[in-house]
Amino acid sequence: MQKFKMVNHSKWIEKLGMKYWGFWLTMFFLMVLPAGILAEAGVEPRKIVLGTHQPLSGPMKNYAQIGRGASIYFQYLNDQGGIHGRQLFLLQRDDRFKPQRTLKLVEELVMKDRVFALFSGIGTETSESAMPLLKSQGVPHFFIGSNARSITEPPRHGIFSMLPTPEVEARVLGQYVNSNHPGEKVILWFRDEPEYKAASKEIAQKLQSNPLQFLPSKAGSSQFKAEWDAIQAGNPRAVIALGPYAPLIKFLRAADVSGTPIYTGNALADSSLWRMLDSRIINRLRVLTSFPLLIESNHPGIRLHRALLREYAPDFKPSRWSIYGHSVAELMAEVLRRSGRDLTREGAIRSAEDLKSWRGKLMPPVYLDRNQHLSMSFLRVSRIMPTKVVHLSEWLDGR
Repeated sequence: MQKFKMVNHSKWIEKLGMKYWGFWLTMFFLMVLPAGILAEAGVEPRKIVLGTHQPLSGPMKNYAQIGRGASIYFQYLNDQGGIHGRQLFLLQRDDRFKPQRTLKLVEELVMKDRVFALFSGIGTETSESAMPLLKSQGVPHFFIGSNARSITEPPRHGIFSMLPTPEVEARVLGQYVNSNHPGEKVILWFRDEPEYKAASKEIAQKLQSNPLQFLPSKAGSSQFKAEWDAIQAGNPRAVIALGPYAPLIKFLRAADVSGTPIYTGNALADSSLWRMLDSRIINRLRVLTSFPLLIESNHPGIRLHRALLREYAPDFKPSRWSIYGHSVAELMAEVLRRSGRDLTREGAIRSAEDLKSWRGKLMPPVYLDRNQHLSMSFLRVSRIMPTKVVHLSEWLDGR
């Protein structure tokens, strides 16, 4: 009869446990920790959560169209499978354009909602109010809706802005006027505020070979007709006008309906310009453009934008700000796409800093690096006609 050897089961189980201990430990790190301890805030296996502060109500509520335009584009991406298998979610909070309210809402987004990053918050003072909190928590803010130089100069880790500063606009205008009005007299009208004073120095640097006359307009002044009388007496071959939107429009309304070309910045790059100014004055205008305008109906990006609104928000009327939202969402999606499946905040920051002359369907060329955190530094000089836009230049670099 065959004899069976007695087995010490306790020792066998002990050896088996030791043999597979390494396996189970590895599985723990692969399966448990990535889903909890090691996971980046706002990043889950099937979704990425972003947060934004925007004036959804109050006197500045038109800017809320930016967030809605971005959300529609993210919804479109989600229906295409998302980014690396993850759906994009944008939590929008109404700060009413009030910095103290912004700080409270951003604290909730970061500490309670645990967003991956802030995205396209609107306003300079509102965004600045939350900067210390973001820095302490290591949370980036991608593509702030501000044209203030202070947002990105000097560059701050994880902080990126969207809109061209007055200095960027001045460099582009200076390049173009220098090339197209060589040696001719130019009068520079600018609002007498710090950012536009700085921009006037950039103009002077670019127009060293031109006779250049400065005409500062005091903040709060409304003597626009007298300023135009001074311009006419100076007999320039070109006028450059730099200032915030509201006083700039008032200044232009006081202009003669005929005369030399008037060059101005990106603030007036809007299809609705024809409802705000006399058409004969608009014929004198040369405006810096970035995104395509709604009247550029054959532009592939505009066709896509209109199609997305018809599909996802048929009640939402397209506008300059909905285009802006779509555009900045394109940019954010590209950063996330380049960051790969193993998404981290630091990885996304590096991906943003590695964008070299990238272009979206709506975005102008974008060039970012460790020292350049301003997204829109390439602009074109254009004429806005009733039914079309005529671009007078290629993309000009205002860095």
